[in-house]
Amino acid sequence: MKNASFRRLLVLALTAILCTTIVQGFWFIQAFDLKEKQFNQQVTIALKQVAHLLLRDNQNFSPVDEAVSQPASNYFVVMVNDQIDVHLLEAALRSEFEKRQLQMDFEYGIYDCSSEELRYGDYISVGQPQKDKPSKLPRVYAENNYFSVLFPTKSSSLVSQMGIWLFSAGVVLLVLVFFTYTLYIIFRQKRLSEIQKDFVNTMTHEFKTPLSTIAISAETLQQPEIVNQPERLLNYAGIIQTETARLRQQVERVLQMALADREKIELRPEKIDLNQALEKAAQAARLQHRHPELIRLELTEAPLTIRADQLHFNNILYNLIDNAIKYSPADSPITLAATELNGLVHLRITDQGPGMAAEYHQRIFQKFYRIPTGYRHDVKGFGLGLYYVAELVKLMGGRLQLESAPGQGTSVHLYFGKA
Repeated sequence: MKNASFRRLLVLALTAILCTTIVQGFWFIQAFDLKEKQFNQQVTIALKQVAHLLLRDNQNFSPVDEAVSQPASNYFVVMVNDQIDVHLLEAALRSEFEKRQLQMDFEYGIYDCSSEELRYGDYISVGQPQKDKPSKLPRVYAENNYFSVLFPTKSSSLVSQMGIWLFSAGVVLLVLVFFTYTLYIIFRQKRLSEIQKDFVNTMTHEFKTPLSTIAISAETLQQPEIVNQPERLLNYAGIIQTETARLRQQVERVLQMALADREKIELRPEKIDLNQALEKAAQAARLQHRHPELIRLELTEAPLTIRADQLHFNNILYNLIDNAIKYSPADSPITLAATELNGLVHLRITDQGPGMAAEYHQRIFQKFYRIPTGYRHDVKGFGLGLYYVAELVKLMGGRLQLESAPGQGTSVHLYFGKA
């Protein structure tokens, strides 16, 4: 998929997610408001009926049409303008609320205008134990007797009664989560596809150059007069040998990556003398370095041993040393050091190359990743060596740490348990 098409798809998908969320939120709020209005209406009717019962008990037949007011969304006040029997009030409230299926916790209080005191009544719980300590009911200043009712759990109770809306909101949320996850997978796959495409292009270039060199050298060696020119013969034979070794190394990298990708790598741990392993690695590195004396060793007098797979551990060393050589100036030293640190065996490979910014410290261990600086083929490679190193160090129970900064070189630290 082209970048422009992918960006359009991403914008449309995010717009769809946003619109769906807004619409769902809007309808949920509308449904809640409707539920709340129905509840307030039922409570008002019930409280009017309670007021009518209280007045009738006092032989008072005054109208109660305007008796109920609502100072807050969950607080109702009923002006009675007469004496209020607390026992009759509670019984009437329970009865009227039950008739209208208002199954919700409530508190009530009674205001006596003669003493100007709001006396707390009780907390009535539906299906749950009553509160140990009642809340303080808000006081409404008035010159007449009234009783007030507070619904402390109104909002949560109304939401819990909106079962179908909660279910639909959950379904929409689930769809949005899967949709978002799908977009993430698509974006990730696109990125991997681009990386793999870049890898194929790089691999084609890396293989094409030595093959072309080998083909030209072989064609030259087929010329009859080459037999009489031993220096040229040896020169072209050396070129073929060098390019063949280079191809073999590149194929080995690809095979290492394939091995690291397997679900289970069979390791054969054995005791390894780290000093000997580093000496062999340094000897091999000196053969490919223009200045062999710049491959330096810093080893301890006492032997350091670890338990690791010999083959894979050597591959780790060769990959790290090869990276140090490739990314360092030809006249700069490369140091291989081993020591004991806090009960662990510490291996350090340091170069004086260009270094790298902190943002790349983790990414360079990802498969196919190469730092995007300069022409891509200035430094040969597929972006597989450090991925292989990180995977195998982890499998062998070691720890890897990178220390690098632009213009200050790079140090790769490996930590293994002592054998």
